[in-house]
Amino acid sequence: MKIVLAVLILIILLVLLVLFNGIRYSVSAQIRQKTTTFVDISWIFRILRIRANYKDDAADYKIYIFGRLLPEKDVKGVSSEKPAKTPKKPKKKADSKSKGKRKKRKKQKNTLRNILEYEKLFECLGASWRLVSSLFKRLSPRKVRASGKFGFSEPYYTGLLLGAESMLMGLSGFDLKVLGEFSGEHRDVDLYICGKFSVFDILSPIVRFILYKPVRVLLFDRI
Repeated sequence: MKIVLAVLILIILLVLLVLFNGIRYSVSAQIRQKTTTFVDISWIFRILRIRANYKDDAADYKIYIFGRLLPEKDVKGVSSEKPAKTPKKPKKKADSKSKGKRKKRKKQKNTLRNILEYEKLFECLGASWRLVSSLFKRLSPRKVRASGKFGFSEPYYTGLLLGAESMLMGLSGFDLKVLGEFSGEHRDVDLYICGKFSVFDILSPIVRFILYKPVRVLLFDRI
C-alpha cells in the first residue's frame, strides 16, 4: 500500500511539474545584410534544452537532455535507406469522384448553415476573442529590446515602421530604439526577445473555452 501511495504521489508531482514549470525562451538576432539568429529554449530546470542558430543562410540546432548533447543521427533522424516505392493505386472512376465531391460540398454547406443559424453565435465569437486575448497575454514575451537603424528603399514604408514602433512601445513598454534611415535601404539592428510560459498557461484558457456552454453546444452538437 505504501508503495502504491508513493507511486501516486510521484505521478502527481510529475504532472504538476510538467503543467506548471515554465518553458523559457530567448531569441537574439543581428539584422544586417545577412541575418544571424540564435534561439535558446529550456524546460523543466533545463533538463530539456534546444539551441538553434541561423547564419549565412544555413540553420542548425542541437538538443540537450540532462546537459548531454543528443547525437546528430538521433536529432535529425535521417535514414540513408531509400523508402520503398508504394504501388500506384488504380484510378477511380470519374463518377465516384464527382459523387464524393458533391457529398463533401453538401456536408460543408450544412455545417456552415448550422454555425450561422446558431442563436448564440455572437456569444461564441466573444468567447473566441477572450481566448485569443488570454493566449496572447500569457504567451507574449516579457522583454523585447531592439536598437540600431533600419530603412526601406521607399521612405514611406520606413515612416510606417517608425509609427508602428512608437505604438508598440507605448502599448507594451518594450525597449525599442530603432531609428529610421530615409536615405535608402539600410539594415543594422540588434534584437533580443525573452519570455516564459507554462503548459498550464496554454491549456487553461483552451479548456475554459471548450467548457463554455454555447461553445460546447456549437462544437459537439451543431458541427
